[in-house]
Amino acid sequence: SQKVAEAPRAGGTYKEATWGDLKTLNPFFASSQAEKDISSILFLKLIDVNDQGKWQGVLLDKFEVGENEAILEFRDKVYWHNGDPVTTDDFIFTIDVFKTVKSFSLWQKTWQDISVEKVSNKKVVLTYPNKGLLLLNLRFPLLPQKILKENDLSKIQVFEFNIKPIGNGPYQFESIETEGTKKIVTLTKFDQFYKEIYIEKMQFFVDYSLTEAVKTFKGTSFSGLVQMPLEEIPNIKDRRVAEHPLALPQYTALFYNQKKSPLDDKETRQMMDAAINRDQIVSNVQFVQKTVLPLPAGMTKDKAIFDQVKAKEILTPKFKDKELKLSYPDSYIYAKTAELLKAQFSKVGVKIKLDPAPELLLWSRLQKGDFEIALWSESVGKALDLSRWYSSNQLNFSSFSSSDIDERLATAQNEEAKIEIARLIRDEFPASFLYSAPYVWASRNLRGVGDKHSGEESSDRFRNLSSWYLVQTK
Repeated sequence: SQKVAEAPRAGGTYKEATWGDLKTLNPFFASSQAEKDISSILFLKLIDVNDQGKWQGVLLDKFEVGENEAILEFRDKVYWHNGDPVTTDDFIFTIDVFKTVKSFSLWQKTWQDISVEKVSNKKVVLTYPNKGLLLLNLRFPLLPQKILKENDLSKIQVFEFNIKPIGNGPYQFESIETEGTKKIVTLTKFDQFYKEIYIEKMQFFVDYSLTEAVKTFKGTSFSGLVQMPLEEIPNIKDRRVAEHPLALPQYTALFYNQKKSPLDDKETRQMMDAAINRDQIVSNVQFVQKTVLPLPAGMTKDKAIFDQVKAKEILTPKFKDKELKLSYPDSYIYAKTAELLKAQFSKVGVKIKLDPAPELLLWSRLQKGDFEIALWSESVGKALDLSRWYSSNQLNFSSFSSSDIDERLATAQNEEAKIEIARLIRDEFPASFLYSAPYVWASRNLRGVGDKHSGEESSDRFRNLSSWYLVQTK
């Protein structure tokens, strides 16, 4: 007898335990995990990255981006949840909102000088003399022109539309209900979606913390868990549960506060970097991949110098009467890394005091410079944006500053140039770059997810949602 592959069966309700504030489902204002996840299902982007990290059209059927002009063609038979077709009028309206409404200031810098010409209901031409357009700048959803055009858009952040949205994704908004401390958001399958969808409903049970979400998932037969803490994985006895890693364009590093002595000395930072055994860390921390640059793992074959003998010779007298406080978010992957770093630094004469803290509290401290050394993760996105953390004019909590790198960051246009900048940054040792860690979420009795995914953010796990289906009792 031969085993027959299971065929997808339509129907069922996907229930996910998630967490965070739930104040808006407008994707432009979403900030919490729950808001970002749910709004990404309700609203499609113009383009997005696929599982191989390549750009592909979503709302767009075709897109050609040149030096001074871009041609965008929209997909046929894509509808808003009220039945209206998605057209270029929605695109033109959204760009006008970017340019004129204060609460969309993040998009104004990109779109202010770009002109839009409507060719038809499905085609527009963008022109931007003397100014390029990155594909990343087309990765956004649209606002429905017919529904919002008569409103005072200066007050868009308080529109009822934000909590009862009309989107264009595979599922449409049905309701928000309260159950004790939880809010339950129900989405139903949108029958006019251009792809076949198997799961009938999606429900998100939104709690106030990830810890509570984990408890809900473990204590029920829920289909999904927004994020699986790595320390929980060995404890899972339910064979119906699967973990799904999502590779994100980020890295984790040990940042040095260059305003603190002796970390203000480059040789000190360099020798601390030489004391770190990255191979040991990667072999002991599940799922992570080694990197030695402020870039995601696997982009280069650069290697770090590991020399505990020389590090001990230089560092022991510098830290003879000093103890360094190592701050990090109080979750498993950081705690495991911190323990390994403490043991490694002890071999070169550097005493470490562990200082775990809630992530948001630590982030506030980092911004104020209230730390000595800190484990932290940063995202560079598909565009490999290093400017936020290593430009003198931007937010960079290690006090890193280089006029040469500032100039290079302002002119870098391709991946090769950005990798070279990453090497220059590494050679100043503002941080020791350690690894890339995936986002891991869990499911129960769910099929069609696949096992290898990459994305820009955690909500990209829903990108192939139309392939998902539930194991159902026959």
